[in-house]
Amino acid sequence: MRVYLRLLGFLKPYRLRLAAALACMVLYAATSAASLGLIAPFMKVLFEGAHATTAAATGDRLAGWPAPLRQLVERWFLDVAPLIALERVCVFILIVLFVKNAADYLQAFLMVSVEQSAIRDLRSRAYAHLQSLPLAYFHGSRAGTLLSRITNDVEYLRASLAAGIGNLVKDSLT
Repeated sequence: MRVYLRLLGFLKPYRLRLAAALACMVLYAATSAASLGLIAPFMKVLFEGAHATTAAATGDRLAGWPAPLRQLVERWFLDVAPLIALERVCVFILIVLFVKNAADYLQAFLMVSVEQSAIRDLRSRAYAHLQSLPLAYFHGSRAGTLLSRITNDVEYLRASLAAGIGNLVKDSLT
């Protein structure tokens, strides 16, 4: 655990990009839930029709919603002709899916940027450390082992850094 916390220390210079990526992950999770939640209104408009026969029926369909949101939904989706309501629901679904995919792309872009920058810093530090070692160290160690360690171990760290943070936040929220 201490090693992973030390690795996370390499992310400090990139806090803003990491925070933006985390915000995109939260937006992605919210829009994923919204896109799934939009299936029910789509089906209701499609099969039940947009007009509520009574005010009580409309109130039952939107019970528990905040008043401003309930009024907006009634005005845009329930108090219009069925084809117009269907068109509006479809456009809203497309917008939500576009925002969801844009957030996913931005999150991936920002996380790769943070990951590559942190790994670049880690490699620079490792190479600087190798340069500072005495010559006797290189006589006692095989060159292939040193290269393998730097190349493969840093690659494993890169994979754990990228997968660890992204999967922890994005998947748990989703």
